[in-house]
Amino acid sequence: MVVSSKTTRLEFPRFSGNDPTKWFNCVNQFFEFQNTPEAHKVSLASYHLEGEENHWWQWLHKTFQDEGRVISWAEFEDELWAHFGPSECEDFDEALSRIRQHGSLRDY
Repeated sequence: MVVSSKTTRLEFPRFSGNDPTKWFNCVNQFFEFQNTPEAHKVSLASYHLEGEENHWWQWLHKTFQDEGRVISWAEFEDELWAHFGPSECEDFDEALSRIRQHGSLRDY
């Protein structure tokens, strides 16, 4: 979605699984600039999900529908963070890169 006026052109950002922090910052700025009603935020944001993220949204939306619930913006944010945000688990590649050999192979 492109919003334009005589002085401002603002595009709604697409989310394709990259940094949710940056995406949410841009989305929230868009909502503030447009005075987007709370009731429209989830449908507008979910429209701009791509690929795997859109498949995730279809599953989440159906789950909420099956429970007779409508997902709020706060719930949408929480669910997207839980699924696509950084993990609190240790990054094993990073841990592996910190391993240092001490001594020689013969000492081993």
